[in-house]
Amino acid sequence: MLPDTGNLRDLPAACEQMKTVLAEVLGDVDETGLTVRDELVPGPEGAPDVRVRVYTPDGAASPALLFNIHGGGFIVGTLGTDHPRAVALARDLGVGVVSVDYRLAPENPYPAGLEDCYAALV
Repeated sequence: MLPDTGNLRDLPAACEQMKTVLAEVLGDVDETGLTVRDELVPGPEGAPDVRVRVYTPDGAASPALLFNIHGGGFIVGTLGTDHPRAVALARDLGVGVVSVDYRLAPENPYPAGLEDCYAALV
């Protein structure tokens, strides 16, 4: 189901290919009825702050919140990868969505990405 990102042995090239393919497939996303903003939250001890994208529906139906960790096996993917899905979830469910932009391997070996996700959740 994933777009062909080429050879994963060349991760920088695979990441760039994924961005290109997703931009072509997803196109523009209608964010009507939502406020979307990027924030920085404290990262794990000794690590940089973690960027999160917060999706707040106009007139939220519930105080519930959905915490989203984008796919990519901690090696590829970005906030943009799940942007259309996060927009749809916030709008359709009427709840806030927070997506985390965790550090990727191999530049940031395991468990860096997982620790970023936990820090963002906390």
